[in-house]
Amino acid sequence: MKRCWWLILFIAALPQTVEYSTYQEWKKGEWNNLQISSEGVVELAYAVEVIFSEPERLIWSLIPDGMGNLIIGFGNDGKIAQLDSSGKEKVLYQAPETEIFALALHPRGDIFAASSPDGKVYRITGPEKAEVFFDPAEKYIWALHWDKQKKGLWVATGESAKLYFVTISGEVKEVFTPKEKHLRSIALGGKGEVYVGTDDTGIIYRIDDTGKSFALADTAYQEIVQLQWEAGKLYALAGSAPAIPAAPTEIMERIPAEMMMQDSAEMQMMEQFSAEMAERAGEFPVMPPGRPPKKQAAFLEVDSDGTTYVLWQSSIDEAFAFSALKGNLYAVATGNAGKLYGIDPLRKEWLLLSLAEPQITRIATTPTFLFLVTNNPTKIYRGNLQIAQEGEWTSPVFDANSTSLWGKIMVIADIPQKSSVELFTRSGNVENPDETWSGWQAVKEGQILSPPARFLQFKIRLKSSGDSSPVVHYLSVVYQPKNLPPTITMLQISPVKPRTPALPPTPTDMTFPSAPQTAEEVPPPEAMFRPAPKGQRTITWKADDPNRDSLEFSLYYKLLSENRWKLLKDKITAKRHAWDTLAVPDGIYQIKLQASDAPSSPPELALTAEWISTPFLVDNSPPSIQFSHSSTSKGSIAVHFTVSDALSVIEKVEYALDGGSWVVILPEDGIADSREETFTLNLTVTEPGEHSIVIRATDASQNFFLASISLSISS
Repeated sequence: MKRCWWLILFIAALPQTVEYSTYQEWKKGEWNNLQISSEGVVELAYAVEVIFSEPERLIWSLIPDGMGNLIIGFGNDGKIAQLDSSGKEKVLYQAPETEIFALALHPRGDIFAASSPDGKVYRITGPEKAEVFFDPAEKYIWALHWDKQKKGLWVATGESAKLYFVTISGEVKEVFTPKEKHLRSIALGGKGEVYVGTDDTGIIYRIDDTGKSFALADTAYQEIVQLQWEAGKLYALAGSAPAIPAAPTEIMERIPAEMMMQDSAEMQMMEQFSAEMAERAGEFPVMPPGRPPKKQAAFLEVDSDGTTYVLWQSSIDEAFAFSALKGNLYAVATGNAGKLYGIDPLRKEWLLLSLAEPQITRIATTPTFLFLVTNNPTKIYRGNLQIAQEGEWTSPVFDANSTSLWGKIMVIADIPQKSSVELFTRSGNVENPDETWSGWQAVKEGQILSPPARFLQFKIRLKSSGDSSPVVHYLSVVYQPKNLPPTITMLQISPVKPRTPALPPTPTDMTFPSAPQTAEEVPPPEAMFRPAPKGQRTITWKADDPNRDSLEFSLYYKLLSENRWKLLKDKITAKRHAWDTLAVPDGIYQIKLQASDAPSSPPELALTAEWISTPFLVDNSPPSIQFSHSSTSKGSIAVHFTVSDALSVIEKVEYALDGGSWVVILPEDGIADSREETFTLNLTVTEPGEHSIVIRATDASQNFFLASISLSISS
């Protein structure tokens, strides 16, 4: 065996890579004649073909007759038929009852068929040769099993659950009557014991050779769909939804949309489960005591002491049937997505098939063939238990988000003798492939030959002319998207008002950023409780890159009256910057932000984007106070003054008398709304002597100026 490596040769700067190596990733594609393991391995599967199709009828039961034919129990019309290897149907008997839920085969070739409702067990010895073998009082007959050693038939009934044993001569013995309403499945053990599975409670009972019953396992499931004793072990297929397939008109009602939407989460669960299997090196999760929350379906191994091991479980698939395959592998048939799983109790899990029909309801095997029954529509597939000679996996359409140059593919695969792995690609600029796409082109020496485009699809073809399949472990596709410029969506210069000390946010006020912030972006804790330094203006912005490139930023400034931009700061990686405006003259300014993807691009391919702020005022100069005249009289003071500012509106003027509290004073026109305001201050003072008055004027840029005047009042 050779291991093939198609190495990636880089053809463009800083490419992107799409990879496939896990079950979840491979599962997103479409495949034919391939199987995928829970470990992310892809190889050839069984080739299947349709040998029978009957959209108007249901198939409830299916068994091989040992001579290359199938015996089928139909629904709706109560027919029992023989199907030969070519798919030709021959009706053996039509029961008065409508449903044939169970079949069993006598070693001499006689067929036992269980009809429902209010049914009977018929013994069919040839075409149209049938007699009533057993007529129980119960409404439903769910399972039959011929006992070679005891030479009799086990019968499990429902609505009133009973387990009967009927000898070949017709003698009937009621062996077991549980508390449940339905017994759904039967299996014979290696020491003469019989196992039955219930509906409603999901309990497995063991009845020994003396007829004594024992509750072997109380599973977490509603129904034990099927039991099988194989190689000294008891296996069970359990479900929490009815394992009776829906009629064709009911199928869509049985597939709620939310169930289908859980697929991604289900695949994650399967990957996690597979990882746990690997870690335990052959051990399996043990079902805990009690009745934990129910899953939709599970394949279980049950020890003789009742210890139950979960070999496979699903929260979206319904379980219908299972059968042993070659190589210690068990096939599990499920709905509502037509999946056939392969479960290896010692190693791994496989997705063997995914059919177009939503339900695989029955499964049967012979030494050479695998037979699958589907519903909606009803079909029978036949598969040779040899690997297919050819199979394909086609990826979902990959969206590079922009026109891209396609590079190399790397595949890691085990390729035995007489087998091969081939790769193909096609590309286009519309999401759904159509006539505008390029045709499929073979990959040459790992190089994608499809033309540059936004969308790409790739295909793997596995071939084998021997007994061994190629095994694909990993695939990656390298592409170089067209470099797109960064996008800037916001540029903001903080107001000049000083920060007001604030308490930290309460838990209900807290928000969490969608992406980690750098140390520059997050202000230190002490900054939340102190005013901004005089002249400091914080510049913040939002910018992204459609190629997910790393960005760096440059800031420029200029007076509105100027033409030349001056560099303020470059190579900024954060999205904020504190600007000390004390270093520039007062005036009306603009800021220009430039974003560049240079950190992720070679110089000749780097692109930039710019954003210019709206004009804003930088004013770090305080207003001035000019006293015009003042006067005193007994018990009163009058002061007249003017406050003016070169750039900012006068916001507030206050006075303090003899070191007292600050008191706001309004201008003579009653509103502070201009850069120059006139004030008259009239005070009543009862104490004679010298008094001091301090005037504090603050402009809209939060600059303030103090001026004082002293006056004397005679006694």
